[in-house]
Amino acid sequence: AYIDIEHCTQNVKHTDLSKGDDAETWYLMAGYLFPNAIGPGQIQPYVRYETVDVDGEDETDFSTLGFNYYLKGHSCKLSADYTNVDQDSGDDHDIITLQHCYPMNR
Repeated sequence: AYIDIEHCTQNVKHTDLSKGDDAETWYLMAGYLFPNAIGPGQIQPYVRYETVDVDGEDETDFSTLGFNYYLKGHSCKLSADYTNVDQDSGDDHDIITLQHCYPMNR
């Protein structure tokens, strides 16, 4: 995806993108849902790359590696991923995200 931002309406965490800024951002994401079940569900590894280029500011790159584990299709899944945030300014850091859901019909 490609997004051309004009006069951003809010600050964006982990980037130099602030309210009123102009920027370009794009990202690529790819994953593969393995067809065979592992236990009660299916696993889907994925990768993601995003860059945020703010006019007159430093660029920020996000590299993510993660997986989804679908227990009941898309209505219930577990997710885990690791993201490396690489800012040209040198303010680099790592983010680990864990998410879960409860099935609608327990």
